Amino acid sequence: MQRATALRAAIEGLPRDQYRVLDLAYYLGLSHTSIAQILGCPLGTVKGRARLGLTRLRTELGQVA
Repeated sequence: MQRATALRAAIEGLPRDQYRVLDLAYYLGLSHTSIAQILGCPLGTVKGRARLGLTRLRTELGQVA
């Protein structure tokens, strides 16, 4: 239960743009290309936001694990 709480807090602590990309990718299963079209931003921006968000989650959760 503590890990789930930590994960939820880490996800909610992400910057809005990173949260949105990861939400669309992992919860809705959309491709980076689809996300770029939906958000109206370049594909590289979507990939960068995903990478930054995942790196931040790893850092946050690594401190809890």
